[in-house]
Amino acid sequence: MAKLLVTARDEHRIAAYRKRTYAMLLVLYTCCLRIDSLLNAWVEDLGYDRGHRVLLLEKMKGGGRTRKPIPPAAWDALQDYLDGRTEGWLFCTSSGWTGSAVLRKLRQP
Repeated sequence: MAKLLVTARDEHRIAAYRKRTYAMLLVLYTCCLRIDSLLNAWVEDLGYDRGHRVLLLEKMKGGGRTRKPIPPAAWDALQDYLDGRTEGWLFCTSSGWTGSAVLRKLRQP
C-alpha cells in the first residue's frame, strides 16, 4: 500500500490527477472504507465531531449512516485536493466515478 500511495502522489501518469488519486487512496486505506461509500460522499459531508475531523457516510454496508474519523494525513491530502472547494461530490470527474472505473484506473500501468 505504501508503494501505491507514493506512486499515486509522485508518479501518476497524468500530473493533474495526482492529488485526487492520492487523496482517494489515502482516505480509503486509512478510514477502511468501501469504494462505493466514498464515491457517494459530498464535500458538505466533511466536518468535526468531538474534536475529530470526520466524514459522514450515508451508504454503508447494510444501509446505515456513520461518521468516520479522518486521520490528519488523509485530511491534509483531501484539503490539498479540494483546494478550497466547499460543495459538490467529494471525488468528481467530468464523467462521474464508479467503483469499477476506479479499479480500472488503478490497474493501468
